[in-house]
Amino acid sequence: MSILKLLDVIEWSIEDAKSYNDGLAAVRGFTIYRDVILYLVSEGKVELTDDRSKFDEYIKTFTISALYKVAEHYRKTNNMTQLLYTQPIYYAKEQRHADYH
Repeated sequence: MSILKLLDVIEWSIEDAKSYNDGLAAVRGFTIYRDVILYLVSEGKVELTDDRSKFDEYIKTFTISALYKVAEHYRKTNNMTQLLYTQPIYYAKEQRHADYH
């Protein structure tokens, strides 16, 4: 699957998750992933036509707190509303999964 197709799936998933009472965690996670993809594309680190495995490697390397920081940076840089998530997991000090081991 291409990164462009993955973005479509993520957008659909965000909208679908909004319709469920307990879907906010999914909305937060998918929103972070979408913004990270857009950041990576804007920085030339991935292309929309690349296989999603390039993005998968990125998210396997970094923690959700690191991905959250990237998403917030992307939003700030592009004058978008900040996410301002308050859950503690988004503020963990470890940035790479390897930091846990």
